[in-house]
Amino acid sequence: MQALGGPKNAGLIHRVFAIVFVAVFFWHIVYMALGIWRKRKTFRWFGPDSMIPNWKDLEDIVAMFKWFLGKGPRPVFDR
Repeated sequence: MQALGGPKNAGLIHRVFAIVFVAVFFWHIVYMALGIWRKRKTFRWFGPDSMIPNWKDLEDIVAMFKWFLGKGPRPVFDR
């Protein structure tokens, strides 16, 4: 606490960075929505470039754990 200037300053720092965090969160949401809107003709929710996990990702996780535990061969990924 002393490094931050006491409890009052620590509370102020905490609140300021909470506001910054919330602002960055909403900026990110707006940025992503605009990106999707601009690419609405070619945007796909699912596929090889999607951030949404699909069944292949689950298969890859299982294969990795098998390899880690010595129960299977080293998996080969798309990229």
